[in-house]
Amino acid sequence: MVKIGTTLFAGHVGSAGHGVYSSTDGGSTWAQTGLTLGSVYSIAASGTTLFAVTSGQGVQSSVDNGVTWTNQSASVTQLNNARSIAVIGTNIFAGSYSNGPLYYRPLSDITTGVEELNGNEEIGVYPNPSQGRFELTIKNTPSVNGNLEIVNVLGEKVQVVTNVNLANYSINISNQPKGVYFLNVNLNGKVYTKKIVVE
Repeated sequence: MVKIGTTLFAGHVGSAGHGVYSSTDGGSTWAQTGLTLGSVYSIAASGTTLFAVTSGQGVQSSVDNGVTWTNQSASVTQLNNARSIAVIGTNIFAGSYSNGPLYYRPLSDITTGVEELNGNEEIGVYPNPSQGRFELTIKNTPSVNGNLEIVNVLGEKVQVVTNVNLANYSINISNQPKGVYFLNVNLNGKVYTKKIVVE
């Protein structure tokens, strides 16, 4: 179990209902997050980034309180059999029951930057940080409709936009408090997450 802000996170192992659960009321009630890929053996956190070790899916990370997840072990097959995870200093460590006992990588390697779409398109947000006004661009794509939502660190949606052309889209959350937010862009059923900062 880990805590990010006021939210508790716990992994569940089992044949039904497996995944990561969160609680915002001190553990009285729990809700399943967006990670339902399999049993979760271990979880860890670094700042606002949550890590989970799943059965057969390796190490997953989330920067939006578990709403969306990124596979951090896609190119590291040793992590597909991981069973424990820890963040120590500037590194993340994963213990495995096969393919070697321990693997680590710097936290700076964790995916948080530009996300690829179809191989040559990229999502960009600039300026970042800003005073609440951002430009979303999807490079090499003249027009693409999709949905976006902006979530604060408590997991609360502060802006939701549906079925709009996101190729060059202006975002204004200057009415929100200063801090870290997560921009979730949904294109063709796939979600891409960018961290944005209002200062």
